[in-house]
Amino acid sequence: MSIELGKGGFFEWHDHLELGPGVGINSSRIDEYVAYFHRHQFVGIFGHNSFGFTHGDLDFLSQTCSAKWLWIWDASLDDVDGIYCLDALEYCGINDKRPGIDFSRLPSLKTVRNHWNAQDCGLSQSTIELYVLWHVKPRSKSFHGTEFPADVRQLEFNWANPTSLSGLPVMADLQTLKFHYCRNLDDLSELIRVAPNLKHLTMSQCPQVDLSAGIFEHPTLQSAYINEQVVLNRTTLKG
Repeated sequence: MSIELGKGGFFEWHDHLELGPGVGINSSRIDEYVAYFHRHQFVGIFGHNSFGFTHGDLDFLSQTCSAKWLWIWDASLDDVDGIYCLDALEYCGINDKRPGIDFSRLPSLKTVRNHWNAQDCGLSQSTIELYVLWHVKPRSKSFHGTEFPADVRQLEFNWANPTSLSGLPVMADLQTLKFHYCRNLDDLSELIRVAPNLKHLTMSQCPQVDLSAGIFEHPTLQSAYINEQVVLNRTTLKG
């Protein structure tokens, strides 16, 4: 079931996440929206202008503090402080234009899917385990100075501009690493340092990648799928 208009006149999304159903924000009916959220025991909140979301801030979230997931896209926000009342928030994605978020202030957060924002902070102190980023394009074309969750288990980059893994911190819990459309990335030689316990590596549309260092000598890597080819599998590792 995709996003559909419910009987109450609000859009509902029942199959987006296993966490439970969500209801779309209608900025012109915010008091009714809050009452509807609680009356029908929704656990998720989503926003897009096609569903009536026109807010420039997230202050209304103080009235829906039990929300477990939040997904807002194609938005332009001037203030995101309202998000910090969501102590139960496990899943978050807010794109595109917004101020930075201090992810350390969201104590239950497990999954973040966001466009990269240089103003984000608190990531290394966060509880994030799955971190998916689009358009990671620092001016330096390097990961130096960027921050990542210390306990991340799955990390995915889409359209990132760095040429190597230099600057990434050590992520000892990282099990799965993915790169998509990272057309500058050619050097994986620091893969063992960055992800010493990595099990699965996937790369697609990364035409410059050099496979001569970082993959085959990795002690824990079980599979590597690079540009539509299996270059390493568990049998190869054991053999």
